Amino acid sequence: MTIVNQPSYVKAIYSEPRLPRLQNNPLISALPKPMSDELMADALMFAPNFHEEQRDWENHERIQQIQGLASFMVPMSKHVELARTVDTMLREGYVGRAPRTKALVENLQSLYEHQKAGLSFAQTATTVPTTGSAALVGLSGMGKTTALKRWLATYPRVIYHEEINVVQVPYIHVDMSSSGDSVKALAIAVISQLDSLLPEHGYQKLYLSNTGRTSTDALIHTVGRLLCIHHVGLLVADEVQNLCNSPKGAQVVMTQLVTMCNMLSVPILFIGTNKAAKLLGADFRMARRSTGVCIPPWHRMLRYDQGSMAHPEEDAFELQSEWAGFVEVMWQYQWVRTPLKLTNEVLDTLYSCTQGILDLAIKLFAAAQVRAILDGHEVLSVALLERVYQENFHLMHEMIDALSANDHRKLSRFEDIRPLDLPTTVQSLVNTALIQRAANRRSKPKDETFTTQVAAAAMAGGNDEVTSWALADEINAEGKVQNMPEALRALATKTMPKKRTGKHDAAKGKAAAVIYPDFSERPNDYRRALMLAEKEGTTVFPQLQALGMARNAEELVPLD
Repeated sequence: MTIVNQPSYVKAIYSEPRLPRLQNNPLISALPKPMSDELMADALMFAPNFHEEQRDWENHERIQQIQGLASFMVPMSKHVELARTVDTMLREGYVGRAPRTKALVENLQSLYEHQKAGLSFAQTATTVPTTGSAALVGLSGMGKTTALKRWLATYPRVIYHEEINVVQVPYIHVDMSSSGDSVKALAIAVISQLDSLLPEHGYQKLYLSNTGRTSTDALIHTVGRLLCIHHVGLLVADEVQNLCNSPKGAQVVMTQLVTMCNMLSVPILFIGTNKAAKLLGADFRMARRSTGVCIPPWHRMLRYDQGSMAHPEEDAFELQSEWAGFVEVMWQYQWVRTPLKLTNEVLDTLYSCTQGILDLAIKLFAAAQVRAILDGHEVLSVALLERVYQENFHLMHEMIDALSANDHRKLSRFEDIRPLDLPTTVQSLVNTALIQRAANRRSKPKDETFTTQVAAAAMAGGNDEVTSWALADEINAEGKVQNMPEALRALATKTMPKKRTGKHDAAKGKAAAVIYPDFSERPNDYRRALMLAEKEGTTVFPQLQALGMARNAEELVPLD
């Protein structure tokens, strides 16, 4: 076999483990060395690139950087615990499954006989997950799948054992279909993933070219054989709560999956929301007693650790919980011009709006920054966090209220609600800003804010307040303009320096001399730049720059 042009393949490099029961097995020896908890945390950590200089970047660049927070992850104890459990399941699952052994042949023979006898993976009196299988359930948005993917990424996708010509796939990670008819759909997903990892085998064409005519049992047997042949170390079944939608019965689906993995000694990790807890409960309580594999449910994070002060000193930030530690790290990634110091008031507000759901906290933090950039305030605040939560996270309000009240009856209605998508939220904020700019452009003289906007533009151009309001009232009273762009053109005409006209100059085609007023008491009048440019023989722009008056049009009034 050649591994050239197969980017997912790596050649096996062996390092013998220290534990005796894991030795003399190339499938285990080829895996990366086990990590300490500290190294696991480093592997799980993910944050976007950030430097303080980036706060001076253009708006669109900073907003793009903020969207990198969608994958932000600060490893905590539960994340490290999950990584340790998965690593243990993978290594222990390979015990007794060394390649080119009698056990492998016996597994394949058993599968063949099972299929020849026309048997399905049905319920038996002893059908419980006994191969180190486990389940992880918890609220959406707590980072279950994100943490798992981050950890699984530390393993090679395919390991090629050149000396014995064996291909090893350490793990397969698939989602249960949303319809709940997951037995056949899961089998198809597993085969499709193996085909993408091992394209030279052509499994897509071989087994999935006509799935409509292929029975579920036939596909399940095929999956079992492929898992055995390619030495899959761990099968991860995500979104397991979708089994509750199965018209065939969720328990039937679970039984088939668990029985198949027991027969092959392949560990299986089920991941789902709290809706899956009852489905997984009975069988996996028995599994924990028989295997010792246990992952506690992932609940929302607590604002304070047990025993800590419920009301710490105001404006004095203290590391009182994992929640506070998480926010402290996240808070460093502020792309607004003026970063806000983290205080207990900010912590309390953020917790009140998200109830300790990490994904929501990240997205509220990111969305508030985008809003601050787009509206020009360039600083976060408690009021801004609350406003963004109220206006942009309204779909989450009922769930957050139920969590705040600890109302389990109401919470059961939100078990399948997914947190908001960060790119979608950011785009919504950008669209809102564009709509507001369009509204400014459509501003009419009869609008209450029309005269104020014109006066603000006049003052930004260097006129004093009295003159600016007089110009704005004059333009409005004339009734010649229909919208804001026309008003700005009229303002430019009225504030342009007047020229002295004369028949002699006109006859000769010469430009008339400009009469400039006394600028001694009007240092901000932009006409000073015109006078200096004429006097020094330069263009106007460098004079405007020298006087600190060169500004972009969009800084005066948004025109698009």
